[in-house]
Amino acid sequence: MEDREDQYEETISIKELCLYILRGWRPLLIAILVGAVLLGGYQLISGLAAGETLVMTEEEIASAQSTIAGNETTITNDQASLTAKQAELEGLQQTLSDYQATLELAMTVEDVDTEMIVTILELNDTIASTQSQISSANQTINSLNSEISSLQSTNESLRASMEETTSDFSIKTVVVYAIVGAVLGFLVVCVVDFCRWFFGGTLRGPEVLADRYALPLLGSVYYPYSEEQEKKRNKLDRFLDRLSGIKKPDAEGEYALTVAKLQVLGKEGRQLMVTGTVDKQHLEAVCEELNKRLPAGGPAAFAAADPMRDPDAMLQVGGCDILLVEGVRQSKSREVDEMFRFLRLSQASIVGTFMI
Repeated sequence: MEDREDQYEETISIKELCLYILRGWRPLLIAILVGAVLLGGYQLISGLAAGETLVMTEEEIASAQSTIAGNETTITNDQASLTAKQAELEGLQQTLSDYQATLELAMTVEDVDTEMIVTILELNDTIASTQSQISSANQTINSLNSEISSLQSTNESLRASMEETTSDFSIKTVVVYAIVGAVLGFLVVCVVDFCRWFFGGTLRGPEVLADRYALPLLGSVYYPYSEEQEKKRNKLDRFLDRLSGIKKPDAEGEYALTVAKLQVLGKEGRQLMVTGTVDKQHLEAVCEELNKRLPAGGPAAFAAADPMRDPDAMLQVGGCDILLVEGVRQSKSREVDEMFRFLRLSQASIVGTFMI
C-alpha cells in the first residue's frame, strides 16, 4: 500500500527556469513594449487632459490676496468719498441755480442804483466761484472713478492669475510609468511561463526522468526544433540554447553509446523490452535503431506499449530487461508515475531511460 502512495519529487532549478523564460524572448520583448506603451501612454494622455497645477506659488498667492484686500479697502473709502463729493456737487449745483435765479431777478429791476449794481457784481462773482467749485468737484469725482476702476481691474487680474493653471504633464513621470509598465509586462510573461513550465504536467527535459526515479539516462535524441524552426533561429536563440545545454544530438553516436551501456548494465541472455507511455511507433523506431547495433545472434530489443494498458506487455515485464523511452514535452508525468509504480511492484529490472 505504501508503494501506491509513493510521491516522486521534481527539483526546481532556478537557472533552468530563467533560461526557459529567456528562450522565449520574443513574447517577453513584446510584453515589455506593450506594458511600457500602455502605462506610459495612459499617463501622458491623463496628464495632458486633466492634470493641472496653479501657476503662482503659495507665497505669490498670499501676496496677491493681501494686495486685493488692501485695494478693496481703498475702493470702499474712495466710494464713500465719491458719494460725499457727489452730494456736495448736487448742493453746489442747487446753490448755483439759486444764485442764477437771484441774478435774473435783479436784472429785471428797472430802477437800478449803485447798490443794485454792486449786488449784481457780487452775484456774478459768487456764481463764478460756485462754478469753479463745481468744476473742481467734477474733477475729483472723475479722479475717484478712475482710481476705483483701476483698483478693480488690478484685483480682477490678480484673481485670474491666482486661478490660472497649467498642465501637470512631465516627461519624467511618463518615463517612470513606462518603466513600471515594462516591468509589469515582464512579470506577467514570467508568471505565465513559470505556470507552463512547472504545471505543464509533462517531462521538462532529458534529465528529469532519470532524476525523478533515480535511474541512469542511457541516451537522448531529444531536440526541440524541427528543420523549419531550425532555419528561423538566430544567434541569440543559439546562445541561449548553449547556456541551457541544448544542442543538436548526434543520433548515431547516441544509439551506439546506448547499446554499449545496455550490454554493460543488462543481464546476459535476457531480451530487452523497450516500453514507455509514448506512441508505439516511437518505441518501434527506437527498437529498430538499437537492433541495428546490438550483437548479431544475441537477444533483440522489442517494442511493447505501456504495460499498464497492454496485457501482453504486462505478462512479459518480469522476464526482460526494461528500457524506459519517454518524450520530452510529450510524456505526462502522472502517467509515467503510474507505470513506474507498477514496474516497482512487479520487481522489474529497469536498465535505464532513453529520451526522444
